[in-house]
Amino acid sequence: MNPSNPEIDPGSQDGQLTTARDETEESCLSGGPGWKHYEKRDATNGDRAVGITACLTSESIKGGTGTDKNIRLPGYQWAQKEAWKTGRKSWDAINNCHLLGKGLGGSGTDLDNLSTCSREANADSMDNSPNLARNMDYYEDLARKAVTIDKQAVYYTVTPKYAGGRTVPYGYQMTARGVNRDGSPGLKFDDIVYNEMYDRKRKWAFNLGYRLDGDLKPVPVGGTP
Repeated sequence: MNPSNPEIDPGSQDGQLTTARDETEESCLSGGPGWKHYEKRDATNGDRAVGITACLTSESIKGGTGTDKNIRLPGYQWAQKEAWKTGRKSWDAINNCHLLGKGLGGSGTDLDNLSTCSREANADSMDNSPNLARNMDYYEDLARKAVTIDKQAVYYTVTPKYAGGRTVPYGYQMTARGVNRDGSPGLKFDDIVYNEMYDRKRKWAFNLGYRLDGDLKPVPVGGTP
């Protein structure tokens, strides 16, 4: 395969762009073609998502897909019940979070790219609950604008962070390093978005990734739906 002419890998998810070049930060920022890589889920901990790495270019961010209500993730039903306890409607408060966002070319149906999250962690709330200062959508928008407006190549990663064997993360480590066409430094961030949800009854936010059951054991774990 010619590295200057990326082709669709027939064995990849969602027409993942691949080339003969290594999928590395160096190749991405030195003018390589775009690509995306979803880490395989962690089978030893309830098939929880592990993370994604991508080289974002104007071509690689095309073709993202939305989520499917018939596809639910480890801990999703548990999180819905937690939302009800706080006076929230589960369909407003709990999301299938893309790790590689739809607007960056990410799949909404590949379980390797999805994680159970609060709406506040994902994007602005849908039920007038307080928003997080900076959610995943905020950082995705920075990356998208760097690629589409500033014509940067951006090396981008998202890693769910878990407390022990839980299947719902307490946060998402999001990093980006961009380079402009002239080789000068571009976009750069390395931040964590916490998986927090607002409790309407108690009037405070709590983290879905640090919950305990009545016996003070971590939840959700293993095969908890």
